Amino acid sequence: MMIDPPIEELRAKVGNEYLLTNLVAKRAKELEKEIPDVIEHSQDKAITLAAREVLSGKIVASKSGGKAGDFGRIVSTDSPNKK
Repeated sequence: MMIDPPIEELRAKVGNEYLLTNLVAKRAKELEKEIPDVIEHSQDKAITLAAREVLSGKIVASKSGGKAGDFGRIVSTDSPNKK
């Protein structure tokens, strides 16, 4: 079974496994809140959709200051209202 998107590509895109894990998890939770009907009727789970957004560059982590271990905010690269 092949994982889509490939973990190695995601890791290379983000550069840090911890950051990748937190970024994808946080975005998946946002998607579940923002578009629950789409997620419910989709063949893909929210975590897969979030991973695809990260791989495509649609979602990136803002490394703005915060507590140690806090990666900051998720930033949508195609939205005028950044998150």
